[in-house]
Amino acid sequence: MIKGVVETTYNPEAPNISDVEDLSGGNNQNSNENSGSIVTFPITSTENIQVNTSQSIINITSPNGQIITIPINSNSQTTTVTDSQGNSYEVNNSTGEVKSTKSISEVVTTEEQAKAELKFAYKGVEFLHKDKLATMLHGKDLKIEIKKKNESISLSIEKTKLKLDDKDVNLIKENGKYFVTIKADAATLKKEKTKLIVLDSIGKTEIAILNIVTYTAPVVKFNRPDNYTGEFLYDDGFERHATIKSNTYYQSIVVGKKKETYYAPVIGLNKDQIATIKVDFNDFDDIAKKDPDFKLVFRPTVQNKIEINRQSELEVNANDIKTLNQIIINALEYVNIPKPKTLDPILIEVFVKETKEKVGLIEYYCAETIKKNIHLIYVKFNDDTTYPSPYTNYELQNFLNNLSHNQLFIEYTIDSENFEVNENRATFVNSIYSTEDIFYGLKLKKFPTIERSIDVPNYNNKKDYYFVTDIEKAKTTNDDGSPGSYLGGAHWIGSNGGVHLKAKSSIGETQVELDAHEFGHWIGLPHTFEEKYPNGSVKQKPNPFITIHSNQGESKYNFMDYQVNRKTWFKMQLLNTNRESN
Repeated sequence: MIKGVVETTYNPEAPNISDVEDLSGGNNQNSNENSGSIVTFPITSTENIQVNTSQSIINITSPNGQIITIPINSNSQTTTVTDSQGNSYEVNNSTGEVKSTKSISEVVTTEEQAKAELKFAYKGVEFLHKDKLATMLHGKDLKIEIKKKNESISLSIEKTKLKLDDKDVNLIKENGKYFVTIKADAATLKKEKTKLIVLDSIGKTEIAILNIVTYTAPVVKFNRPDNYTGEFLYDDGFERHATIKSNTYYQSIVVGKKKETYYAPVIGLNKDQIATIKVDFNDFDDIAKKDPDFKLVFRPTVQNKIEINRQSELEVNANDIKTLNQIIINALEYVNIPKPKTLDPILIEVFVKETKEKVGLIEYYCAETIKKNIHLIYVKFNDDTTYPSPYTNYELQNFLNNLSHNQLFIEYTIDSENFEVNENRATFVNSIYSTEDIFYGLKLKKFPTIERSIDVPNYNNKKDYYFVTDIEKAKTTNDDGSPGSYLGGAHWIGSNGGVHLKAKSSIGETQVELDAHEFGHWIGLPHTFEEKYPNGSVKQKPNPFITIHSNQGESKYNFMDYQVNRKTWFKMQLLNTNRESN
Protein backbone atom coordinates (compact mmCIF):
# COMPACT_ATOMS: atom_id res chain seq x y z
CA MET A 1 0.00 0.00 0.00
CA ILE A 2 1.39 3.37 -0.99
CA LYS A 3 0.80 5.98 1.69
CA GLY A 4 -1.29 8.87 0.55
CA VAL A 5 -4.07 11.27 1.40
CA VAL A 6 -7.59 10.09 0.68
CA GLU A 7 -10.36 12.61 1.05
CA THR A 8 -13.51 10.59 0.37
CA THR A 9 -13.64 7.66 2.79
CA TYR A 10 -15.58 9.23 5.62
CA ASN A 11 -19.23 9.93 6.28
CA PRO A 12 -19.83 13.65 6.95
CA GLU A 13 -23.50 12.98 7.74
CA ALA A 14 -22.75 10.53 10.53
CA PRO A 15 -24.20 11.64 13.90
CA ASN A 16 -21.84 12.51 16.70
CA ILE A 17 -21.77 9.83 19.39
CA SER A 18 -22.12 12.07 22.38
CA ASP A 19 -23.66 10.05 25.20
CA VAL A 20 -24.60 6.59 26.41
CA GLU A 21 -28.00 6.77 24.72
CA ASP A 22 -26.32 7.23 21.33
CA LEU A 23 -23.86 4.46 22.07
CA SER A 24 -26.56 1.99 23.02
CA GLY A 25 -28.92 2.77 20.17
CA GLY A 26 -31.28 5.16 21.94
CA ASN A 27 -33.18 8.02 20.33
CA ASN A 28 -31.13 11.04 21.23
CA GLN A 29 -32.63 14.17 19.72
CA ASN A 30 -29.39 16.14 19.91
CA SER A 31 -27.25 13.86 17.79
CA ASN A 32 -27.11 16.23 14.81
CA GLU A 33 -26.00 19.28 16.77
CA ASN A 34 -22.34 18.22 16.65
CA SER A 35 -21.73 16.30 13.46
CA GLY A 36 -18.89 13.79 13.52
CA SER A 37 -17.19 11.41 11.14
CA ILE A 38 -16.93 7.61 10.97
CA VAL A 39 -13.85 5.95 9.48
CA THR A 40 -13.85 2.36 8.21
CA PHE A 41 -10.84 1.11 10.18
CA PRO A 42 -9.80 0.90 13.85
CA ILE A 43 -7.89 3.83 15.37
CA THR A 44 -5.27 2.34 17.67
CA SER A 45 -3.97 5.55 19.27
CA THR A 46 -4.79 9.24 19.57
CA GLU A 47 -1.37 9.85 17.99
CA ASN A 48 -2.87 8.55 14.74
CA ILE A 49 -5.15 11.59 14.73
CA GLN A 50 -3.26 14.73 13.70
CA VAL A 51 -5.05 18.08 13.61
CA ASN A 52 -4.18 21.00 11.32
CA THR A 53 -6.11 23.86 12.89
CA SER A 54 -4.87 26.41 10.33
CA GLN A 55 -6.39 24.39 7.48
CA SER A 56 -9.36 23.13 9.55
CA ILE A 57 -8.66 19.49 8.70
CA ILE A 58 -7.94 16.27 10.58
CA ASN A 59 -5.58 13.62 9.21
CA ILE A 60 -6.16 10.06 10.46
CA THR A 61 -3.66 7.26 9.85
CA SER A 62 -5.03 3.72 9.44
CA PRO A 63 -3.19 0.58 10.65
CA ASN A 64 -1.81 0.02 7.14
CA GLY A 65 -0.51 3.57 6.83
CA GLN A 66 -3.28 5.05 4.70
CA ILE A 67 -4.17 8.63 5.61
CA ILE A 68 -7.76 9.81 5.71
CA THR A 69 -8.48 13.56 5.69
CA ILE A 70 -11.71 14.88 7.18
CA PRO A 71 -12.86 18.46 7.85
CA ILE A 72 -13.12 20.02 11.28
CA ASN A 73 -16.73 20.55 12.32
CA SER A 74 -17.15 24.32 12.00
CA ASN A 75 -20.48 24.33 13.86
CA SER A 76 -19.06 23.18 17.17
CA GLN A 77 -16.07 23.59 19.47
CA THR A 78 -15.23 19.91 19.00
CA THR A 79 -15.27 17.27 16.27
CA THR A 80 -15.96 13.63 17.09
CA VAL A 81 -14.27 10.85 15.12
CA THR A 82 -15.56 7.27 15.45
CA ASP A 83 -13.70 4.22 14.19
CA SER A 84 -14.93 0.87 12.86
CA GLN A 85 -14.95 -0.63 16.36
CA GLY A 86 -17.12 2.09 17.81
CA ASN A 87 -14.32 3.89 19.63
CA SER A 88 -14.86 7.64 19.78
CA TYR A 89 -12.27 10.42 19.84
CA GLU A 90 -13.02 14.06 20.60
CA VAL A 91 -10.96 16.72 18.81
CA ASN A 92 -10.75 20.25 20.24
CA ASN A 93 -11.16 22.44 17.15
CA SER A 94 -9.18 25.35 18.65
CA THR A 95 -6.22 23.61 20.31
CA GLY A 96 -6.05 20.41 18.28
CA GLU A 97 -6.06 18.32 21.47
CA VAL A 98 -7.40 14.78 20.96
CA LYS A 99 -9.09 12.80 23.73
CA SER A 100 -10.37 9.24 23.66
CA THR A 101 -14.01 9.00 24.78
CA LYS A 102 -16.21 6.03 25.63
CA SER A 103 -16.41 3.22 23.06
CA ILE A 104 -19.48 1.13 22.30
CA SER A 105 -17.80 -1.97 23.72
CA GLU A 106 -17.28 -0.19 27.05
CA VAL A 107 -20.89 0.84 27.59
CA VAL A 108 -22.15 -1.23 30.45
CA THR A 109 -25.42 -1.05 32.34
CA THR A 110 -25.80 -1.38 36.09
CA GLU A 111 -27.76 -4.56 35.47
CA GLU A 112 -24.89 -6.05 33.46
CA GLN A 113 -22.38 -5.23 36.19
CA ALA A 114 -24.71 -6.75 38.80
CA LYS A 115 -24.84 -10.03 36.87
CA ALA A 116 -21.05 -10.28 36.62
CA GLU A 117 -19.76 -12.68 39.27
CA LEU A 118 -16.21 -11.40 39.47
CA LYS A 119 -14.52 -8.11 40.25
CA PHE A 120 -10.97 -6.81 40.30
CA ALA A 121 -8.86 -5.06 42.92
CA TYR A 122 -5.64 -3.06 42.71
CA LYS A 123 -3.94 -1.22 45.56
CA GLY A 124 -7.07 -1.59 47.69
CA VAL A 125 -9.39 -0.11 45.04
CA GLU A 126 -12.08 -2.36 43.57
CA PHE A 127 -13.16 -2.37 39.92
CA LEU A 128 -16.36 -3.94 38.59
CA HIS A 129 -16.96 -5.63 35.25
CA LYS A 130 -15.94 -3.33 32.36
CA ASP A 131 -14.57 -0.68 34.72
CA LYS A 132 -11.38 1.15 33.79
CA LEU A 133 -8.07 0.86 35.58
CA ALA A 134 -5.76 3.66 34.47
CA THR A 135 -1.98 3.54 34.50
CA MET A 136 1.00 5.39 33.15
CA LEU A 137 3.63 3.43 31.26
CA HIS A 138 6.09 3.45 34.15
CA GLY A 139 7.47 -0.07 33.57
CA LYS A 140 6.35 -1.43 36.93
CA ASP A 141 4.13 -4.46 37.52
CA LEU A 142 0.41 -4.04 38.10
CA LYS A 143 -0.55 -6.83 40.50
CA ILE A 144 -4.29 -7.11 40.00
CA GLU A 145 -6.42 -9.35 42.18
CA ILE A 146 -9.37 -11.26 40.68
CA LYS A 147 -12.02 -11.98 43.28
CA LYS A 148 -15.62 -13.06 43.67
CA LYS A 149 -18.21 -10.37 44.24
CA ASN A 150 -19.42 -12.38 47.24
CA GLU A 151 -18.71 -15.73 48.86
CA SER A 152 -22.02 -17.26 47.75
CA ILE A 153 -20.77 -17.40 44.16
CA SER A 154 -19.80 -20.97 43.26
CA LEU A 155 -17.57 -20.06 40.31
CA SER A 156 -14.03 -21.44 40.62
CA ILE A 157 -11.58 -18.66 39.81
CA GLU A 158 -8.76 -21.20 39.64
CA LYS A 159 -10.35 -22.83 36.59
CA THR A 160 -10.76 -19.60 34.62
CA LYS A 161 -8.54 -18.56 31.76
CA LEU A 162 -7.12 -15.07 31.29
CA LYS A 163 -6.28 -13.05 28.24
CA LEU A 164 -4.76 -9.64 27.78
CA ASP A 165 -6.55 -8.74 24.56
CA ASP A 166 -5.71 -11.85 22.49
CA LYS A 167 -2.65 -12.95 24.48
CA ASP A 168 -2.82 -15.60 27.22
CA VAL A 169 -1.69 -14.52 30.68
CA ASN A 170 -1.08 -16.59 33.80
CA LEU A 171 -3.23 -16.69 36.90
CA ILE A 172 -1.18 -16.64 40.11
CA LYS A 173 -2.41 -18.01 43.44
CA GLU A 174 -0.96 -16.56 46.65
CA ASN A 175 -2.30 -17.27 50.13
CA GLY A 176 -5.67 -18.31 48.79
CA LYS A 177 -6.02 -15.22 46.55
CA TYR A 178 -5.76 -14.97 42.78
CA PHE A 179 -3.70 -12.41 40.91
CA VAL A 180 -2.48 -11.51 37.48
CA THR A 181 0.69 -9.47 36.98
CA ILE A 182 0.82 -7.07 34.03
CA LYS A 183 3.84 -4.92 33.24
CA ALA A 184 2.85 -1.31 32.59
CA ASP A 185 5.10 -0.70 29.62
CA ALA A 186 4.66 0.02 25.93
CA ALA A 187 5.55 -3.55 24.93
CA THR A 188 2.76 -5.05 27.03
CA LEU A 189 0.13 -2.33 26.83
CA LYS A 190 0.55 -1.48 23.16
CA LYS A 191 -2.71 0.42 22.81
CA GLU A 192 -4.27 3.17 24.88
CA LYS A 193 -6.94 0.64 25.92
CA THR A 194 -6.17 -3.00 26.65
CA LYS A 195 -8.67 -5.58 27.92
CA LEU A 196 -7.93 -7.99 30.72
CA ILE A 197 -10.51 -10.71 30.03
CA VAL A 198 -11.55 -13.49 32.42
CA LEU A 199 -12.95 -16.48 30.49
CA ASP A 200 -14.57 -19.73 31.53
CA SER A 201 -12.57 -22.92 31.87
CA ILE A 202 -12.68 -23.67 28.15
CA GLY A 203 -11.83 -20.12 27.16
CA LYS A 204 -15.05 -19.35 25.31
CA THR A 205 -17.37 -17.29 27.50
CA GLU A 206 -16.38 -13.90 28.92
CA ILE A 207 -17.03 -13.71 32.64
CA ALA A 208 -15.50 -10.32 33.48
CA ILE A 209 -13.49 -7.61 31.74
CA LEU A 210 -11.17 -4.95 33.14
CA ASN A 211 -10.26 -2.18 30.70
CA ILE A 212 -6.68 -1.07 31.31
CA VAL A 213 -6.23 2.46 29.99
CA THR A 214 -2.89 4.22 29.61
CA TYR A 215 -2.40 7.96 29.90
CA THR A 216 0.31 10.58 30.09
CA ALA A 217 1.01 12.59 33.24
CA PRO A 218 -0.43 16.13 33.17
CA VAL A 219 1.96 19.03 32.65
CA VAL A 220 1.71 21.53 35.51
CA LYS A 221 2.05 25.19 34.56
CA PHE A 222 2.11 28.30 36.70
CA ASN A 223 1.11 31.94 36.37
CA ARG A 224 1.05 35.15 38.36
CA PRO A 225 -2.18 35.83 40.30
CA ASP A 226 -4.83 38.00 38.67
CA ASN A 227 -4.35 40.75 41.28
CA TYR A 228 -0.55 40.83 40.90
CA THR A 229 0.88 44.32 41.45
CA GLY A 230 4.62 43.61 41.77
CA GLU A 231 4.83 42.47 45.38
CA PHE A 232 7.29 39.75 44.38
CA LEU A 233 9.35 38.76 41.36
CA TYR A 234 7.52 36.72 38.74
CA ASP A 235 9.27 36.25 35.41
CA ASP A 236 7.84 34.22 32.55
CA GLY A 237 9.43 36.27 29.77
CA PHE A 238 10.04 33.11 27.73
CA GLU A 239 6.28 33.06 27.06
CA ARG A 240 6.54 36.27 24.99
CA HIS A 241 10.12 36.59 23.76
CA ALA A 242 11.87 34.06 21.53
CA THR A 243 15.16 35.90 22.18
CA ILE A 244 15.32 34.56 25.75
CA LYS A 245 13.37 31.32 25.33
CA SER A 246 16.37 29.07 25.86
CA ASN A 247 18.38 27.20 28.47
CA THR A 248 20.79 30.14 28.49
CA TYR A 249 18.26 32.20 30.41
CA TYR A 250 15.85 29.76 32.09
CA GLN A 251 15.87 26.34 33.72
CA SER A 252 14.05 23.72 31.66
CA ILE A 253 12.80 20.14 31.58
CA VAL A 254 11.27 17.93 28.89
CA VAL A 255 7.61 17.05 29.48
CA GLY A 256 4.56 15.39 28.03
CA LYS A 257 3.81 12.86 25.34
CA LYS A 258 5.37 15.07 22.68
CA LYS A 259 8.56 15.62 24.74
CA GLU A 260 8.31 19.39 24.61
CA THR A 261 10.71 21.77 26.36
CA TYR A 262 9.19 23.31 29.48
CA TYR A 263 10.74 26.53 30.80
CA ALA A 264 10.47 27.30 34.50
CA PRO A 265 9.01 30.63 35.63
CA VAL A 266 11.21 32.54 38.08
CA ILE A 267 9.87 33.62 41.45
CA GLY A 268 11.64 35.81 44.01
CA LEU A 269 10.40 36.38 47.56
CA ASN A 270 11.83 38.33 50.43
CA LYS A 271 12.17 36.45 53.70
CA ASP A 272 8.81 35.92 55.48
CA GLN A 273 6.93 36.98 52.34
CA ILE A 274 3.99 34.89 51.13
CA ALA A 275 3.00 34.60 47.46
CA THR A 276 -0.01 33.02 45.81
CA ILE A 277 0.77 31.39 42.45
CA LYS A 278 -1.86 30.17 39.99
CA VAL A 279 -1.63 26.50 38.98
CA ASP A 280 -2.83 25.24 35.60
CA PHE A 281 -3.69 21.59 34.91
CA ASN A 282 -5.32 22.24 31.52
CA ASP A 283 -4.19 18.97 29.98
CA PHE A 284 -5.19 16.86 32.99
CA ASP A 285 -6.93 13.65 31.91
CA ASP A 286 -9.83 12.67 34.17
CA ILE A 287 -8.94 9.03 33.60
CA ALA A 288 -6.15 9.54 36.16
CA LYS A 289 -8.87 9.27 38.82
CA LYS A 290 -8.97 5.56 37.91
CA ASP A 291 -5.28 5.17 38.77
CA PRO A 292 -4.73 4.30 42.46
CA ASP A 293 -1.02 5.05 42.00
CA PHE A 294 -1.45 8.60 40.72
CA LYS A 295 -0.03 11.34 42.91
CA LEU A 296 1.85 14.53 42.14
CA VAL A 297 4.46 15.94 44.50
CA PHE A 298 5.55 19.60 44.73
CA ARG A 299 8.96 19.48 46.42
CA PRO A 300 11.75 22.07 46.87
CA THR A 301 15.25 20.80 46.11
CA VAL A 302 16.48 22.23 49.43
CA GLN A 303 14.45 21.69 52.58
CA ASN A 304 13.54 24.22 55.29
CA LYS A 305 13.70 27.22 52.95
CA ILE A 306 10.03 27.40 51.94
CA GLU A 307 6.62 25.98 52.70
CA ILE A 308 4.07 25.09 50.03
CA ASN A 309 0.51 25.35 51.31
CA ARG A 310 1.97 25.30 54.85
CA GLN A 311 3.79 22.02 54.21
CA SER A 312 7.43 21.19 53.54
CA GLU A 313 6.19 19.54 50.34
CA LEU A 314 2.77 19.17 48.78
CA GLU A 315 1.29 15.86 47.62
CA VAL A 316 -1.96 15.77 45.63
CA ASN A 317 -4.04 13.01 44.06
CA ALA A 318 -6.27 13.13 40.99
CA ASN A 319 -9.30 14.35 42.93
CA ASP A 320 -7.26 17.13 44.60
CA ILE A 321 -6.15 18.40 41.20
CA LYS A 322 -9.70 19.25 40.15
CA THR A 323 -9.89 21.90 42.88
CA LEU A 324 -6.23 22.94 43.15
CA ASN A 325 -6.01 26.23 41.24
CA GLN A 326 -3.26 27.88 43.28
CA ILE A 327 -0.40 27.20 45.64
CA ILE A 328 0.84 29.43 48.45
CA ILE A 329 4.60 29.75 48.88
CA ASN A 330 5.95 31.00 52.21
CA ALA A 331 9.59 32.18 52.30
CA LEU A 332 10.96 30.77 55.56
CA GLU A 333 14.67 31.43 55.13
CA TYR A 334 17.23 32.95 52.78
CA VAL A 335 18.46 30.58 50.10
CA ASN A 336 21.89 32.17 49.86
CA ILE A 337 23.13 31.77 53.44
CA PRO A 338 26.04 32.01 54.23
CA LYS A 339 26.77 34.09 51.10
CA PRO A 340 24.49 37.11 51.59
CA LYS A 341 25.56 39.00 48.47
CA THR A 342 25.13 36.13 46.02
CA LEU A 343 21.95 35.07 44.26
CA ASP A 344 21.53 31.30 44.30
CA PRO A 345 18.24 29.62 43.40
CA ILE A 346 16.55 26.46 44.50
CA LEU A 347 14.00 24.62 42.40
CA ILE A 348 10.44 23.62 43.19
CA GLU A 349 10.01 20.40 41.25
CA VAL A 350 6.65 18.87 40.42
CA PHE A 351 6.89 15.16 39.70
CA VAL A 352 4.80 12.00 39.52
CA LYS A 353 5.33 10.16 42.79
CA GLU A 354 5.24 6.69 41.22
CA THR A 355 7.67 7.36 38.37
CA LYS A 356 9.61 10.48 39.48
CA GLU A 357 8.79 11.95 36.05
CA LYS A 358 9.07 15.76 36.23
CA VAL A 359 5.97 17.57 35.00
CA GLY A 360 6.49 21.10 36.33
CA LEU A 361 9.20 23.42 37.65
CA ILE A 362 9.71 26.78 39.39
CA GLU A 363 13.06 28.54 39.86
CA TYR A 364 12.96 30.26 43.24
CA TYR A 365 15.10 32.99 44.84
CA CYS A 366 15.14 34.43 48.34
CA ALA A 367 18.16 36.58 49.18
CA GLU A 368 19.24 38.96 51.89
CA THR A 369 18.66 42.52 50.70
CA ILE A 370 21.54 44.81 49.84
CA LYS A 371 21.35 48.41 51.07
CA LYS A 372 21.55 51.53 48.94
CA ASN A 373 20.86 55.21 49.49
CA ILE A 374 19.23 57.77 47.19
CA HIS A 375 19.68 61.47 47.81
CA LEU A 376 16.90 63.50 46.18
CA ILE A 377 17.60 67.11 45.23
CA TYR A 378 14.31 68.98 44.84
CA VAL A 379 14.88 71.86 42.40
CA LYS A 380 13.09 75.19 41.99
CA PHE A 381 14.09 78.32 40.09
CA ASN A 382 14.31 81.77 41.60
CA ASP A 383 10.97 82.81 40.10
CA ASP A 384 9.16 79.69 41.39
CA THR A 385 7.13 79.90 44.58
CA THR A 386 7.20 76.22 45.54
CA TYR A 387 9.36 73.16 45.16
CA PRO A 388 8.10 70.27 42.98
CA SER A 389 6.24 67.49 44.77
CA PRO A 390 5.58 64.57 42.39
CA TYR A 391 5.74 62.31 45.45
CA THR A 392 7.01 62.31 49.01
CA ASN A 393 10.24 60.64 50.02
CA TYR A 394 8.19 57.98 51.79
CA GLU A 395 6.03 57.27 48.75
CA LEU A 396 9.06 56.70 46.54
CA GLN A 397 10.87 54.63 49.16
CA ASN A 398 7.77 52.51 49.79
CA PHE A 399 7.30 51.80 46.08
CA LEU A 400 10.94 50.87 45.57
CA ASN A 401 11.08 48.65 48.67
CA ASN A 402 7.72 46.92 48.33
CA LEU A 403 6.51 47.00 44.72
CA SER A 404 9.54 47.14 42.44
CA HIS A 405 13.20 46.92 43.49
CA ASN A 406 12.33 44.59 46.38
CA GLN A 407 12.03 41.96 43.62
CA LEU A 408 15.77 42.48 43.03
CA PHE A 409 16.50 42.15 46.76
CA ILE A 410 17.50 45.81 47.15
CA GLU A 411 16.41 48.01 50.05
CA TYR A 412 16.66 51.80 49.77
CA THR A 413 16.82 54.64 52.22
CA ILE A 414 15.91 58.03 50.81
CA ASP A 415 16.87 61.46 52.05
CA SER A 416 16.60 64.83 50.36
CA GLU A 417 17.43 68.52 50.23
CA ASN A 418 15.95 71.57 48.54
CA PHE A 419 18.05 73.41 45.97
CA GLU A 420 17.19 76.77 44.39
CA VAL A 421 18.71 77.56 40.99
CA ASN A 422 19.79 81.18 40.81
CA GLU A 423 18.16 81.65 37.43
CA ASN A 424 14.70 82.18 36.01
CA ARG A 425 12.93 79.02 34.86
CA ALA A 426 12.39 80.29 31.30
CA THR A 427 16.03 81.32 30.90
CA PHE A 428 17.21 77.86 31.95
CA VAL A 429 14.62 75.80 30.06
CA ASN A 430 14.80 77.76 26.80
CA SER A 431 18.54 77.19 26.55
CA ILE A 432 18.32 73.39 26.58
CA TYR A 433 17.06 70.85 24.06
CA SER A 434 17.48 67.43 25.69
CA THR A 435 17.19 65.66 29.02
CA GLU A 436 20.96 65.33 28.99
CA ASP A 437 21.26 69.14 28.74
CA ILE A 438 18.92 69.52 31.71
CA PHE A 439 20.92 67.08 33.82
CA TYR A 440 24.29 68.66 33.04
CA GLY A 441 22.85 72.14 33.49
CA LEU A 442 21.59 71.27 36.96
CA LYS A 443 24.80 69.42 37.83
CA LEU A 444 26.80 72.55 36.97
CA LYS A 445 24.51 74.71 39.11
CA LYS A 446 24.64 72.32 42.08
CA PHE A 447 28.28 71.26 41.82
CA PRO A 448 30.01 74.16 40.02
CA THR A 449 33.54 72.88 40.67
CA ILE A 450 32.89 69.44 39.16
CA GLU A 451 33.60 69.09 35.47
CA ARG A 452 30.90 67.75 33.17
CA SER A 453 32.40 64.25 32.75
CA ILE A 454 33.66 63.83 36.33
CA ASP A 455 31.69 61.94 38.99
CA VAL A 456 30.53 63.92 41.99
CA PRO A 457 32.54 62.95 45.10
CA ASN A 458 30.77 60.90 47.79
CA TYR A 459 28.33 59.41 45.25
CA ASN A 460 28.90 55.92 43.86
CA ASN A 461 27.18 52.57 43.32
CA LYS A 462 25.95 52.65 46.91
CA LYS A 463 24.70 56.24 47.00
CA ASP A 464 22.98 58.10 44.18
CA TYR A 465 21.91 61.70 43.66
CA TYR A 466 18.80 62.52 41.69
CA PHE A 467 17.40 65.92 40.69
CA VAL A 468 13.63 66.16 41.10
CA THR A 469 12.11 68.89 38.92
CA ASP A 470 8.77 69.82 37.43
CA ILE A 471 10.33 70.89 34.13
CA GLU A 472 8.02 70.14 31.23
CA LYS A 473 9.51 70.48 27.76
CA ALA A 474 8.74 69.02 24.35
CA LYS A 475 11.54 68.09 21.97
CA THR A 476 11.39 68.82 18.26
CA THR A 477 12.02 65.23 17.16
CA ASN A 478 12.74 61.91 18.80
CA ASP A 479 16.08 60.15 18.30
CA ASP A 480 14.58 58.00 15.56
CA GLY A 481 13.34 61.05 13.62
CA SER A 482 9.68 60.71 14.58
CA PRO A 483 7.71 63.75 15.81
CA GLY A 484 8.94 64.96 19.15
CA SER A 485 7.36 63.98 22.46
CA TYR A 486 7.78 65.43 25.92
CA LEU A 487 11.18 64.90 27.48
CA GLY A 488 11.26 62.23 30.16
CA GLY A 489 13.52 61.55 33.09
CA ALA A 490 16.96 60.04 32.67
CA HIS A 491 19.74 58.30 34.53
CA TRP A 492 23.20 57.15 33.60
CA ILE A 493 23.44 53.36 33.27
CA GLY A 494 25.62 51.94 36.02
CA SER A 495 26.70 55.35 37.29
CA ASN A 496 25.35 57.94 39.72
CA GLY A 497 23.30 60.96 38.73
CA GLY A 498 19.86 61.34 37.21
CA VAL A 499 16.95 63.71 36.77
CA HIS A 500 13.17 63.56 37.10
CA LEU A 501 11.07 65.68 34.72
CA LYS A 502 7.35 66.35 34.71
CA ALA A 503 6.45 63.51 32.37
CA LYS A 504 3.03 62.71 30.99
CA SER A 505 2.16 59.02 30.71
CA SER A 506 -0.41 58.04 28.12
CA ILE A 507 -1.11 54.78 29.95
CA GLY A 508 -1.35 56.11 33.50
CA GLU A 509 2.11 55.34 34.86
CA THR A 510 2.68 56.91 38.26
CA GLN A 511 5.63 59.18 39.01
CA VAL A 512 7.16 56.62 41.39
CA GLU A 513 6.77 53.95 38.70
CA LEU A 514 8.63 56.14 36.22
CA ASP A 515 11.47 56.71 38.67
CA ALA A 516 11.72 53.01 39.56
CA HIS A 517 12.68 52.64 35.89
CA GLU A 518 15.37 55.35 36.20
CA PHE A 519 16.90 53.75 39.29
CA GLY A 520 16.97 50.50 37.32
CA HIS A 521 19.47 52.31 35.09
CA TRP A 522 21.53 53.29 38.15
CA ILE A 523 21.97 49.63 39.16
CA GLY A 524 23.19 48.79 35.66
CA LEU A 525 20.13 47.86 33.61
CA PRO A 526 19.61 49.06 30.01
CA HIS A 527 16.29 49.21 28.18
CA THR A 528 14.83 45.89 27.05
CA PHE A 529 13.83 47.14 23.59
CA GLU A 530 15.88 48.03 20.54
CA GLU A 531 17.29 51.55 20.59
CA LYS A 532 18.80 53.51 17.73
CA TYR A 533 21.17 56.42 17.39
CA PRO A 534 20.00 59.45 15.35
CA ASN A 535 21.87 58.04 12.33
CA GLY A 536 19.70 54.92 12.49
CA SER A 537 22.25 52.40 13.77
CA VAL A 538 21.22 50.15 16.65
CA LYS A 539 22.71 50.81 20.07
CA GLN A 540 24.51 47.80 21.51
CA LYS A 541 23.58 46.59 24.97
CA PRO A 542 26.40 46.06 27.49
CA ASN A 543 27.10 42.35 28.03
CA PRO A 544 25.44 40.13 29.11
CA PHE A 545 22.31 42.07 28.17
CA ILE A 546 20.66 41.71 24.79
CA THR A 547 17.84 43.42 22.92
CA ILE A 548 14.93 41.31 24.12
CA HIS A 549 12.24 42.83 21.91
CA SER A 550 12.17 45.27 19.00
CA ASN A 551 9.38 47.64 19.95
CA GLN A 552 8.48 49.53 23.08
CA GLY A 553 5.70 47.94 25.13
CA GLU A 554 6.19 44.34 23.99
CA SER A 555 7.29 43.09 27.40
CA LYS A 556 3.86 43.98 28.89
CA TYR A 557 5.24 44.30 32.45
CA ASN A 558 8.98 44.98 32.57
CA PHE A 559 10.34 47.98 34.46
CA MET A 560 12.98 48.67 31.80
CA ASP A 561 10.47 48.89 28.95
CA TYR A 562 8.40 51.91 27.85
CA GLN A 563 4.64 52.17 27.40
CA VAL A 564 3.83 49.45 29.92
CA ASN A 565 2.42 49.37 33.42
CA ARG A 566 5.64 48.24 35.03
CA LYS A 567 5.37 45.37 37.47
CA THR A 568 8.35 43.03 37.27
CA TRP A 569 11.80 42.17 35.88
CA PHE A 570 13.49 39.47 33.87
CA LYS A 571 15.72 36.91 35.58
CA MET A 572 18.57 38.26 33.43
CA GLN A 573 18.11 41.65 35.11
CA LEU A 574 17.97 40.17 38.60
CA LEU A 575 21.27 38.35 38.14
CA ASN A 576 23.10 41.33 36.62
CA THR A 577 22.27 44.23 38.91
CA ASN A 578 25.03 46.08 40.72
CA ARG A 579 25.03 44.50 44.18
CA GLU A 580 27.38 46.84 46.07
CA SER A 581 25.86 47.56 49.45
CA ASN A 582 26.19 50.05 52.27
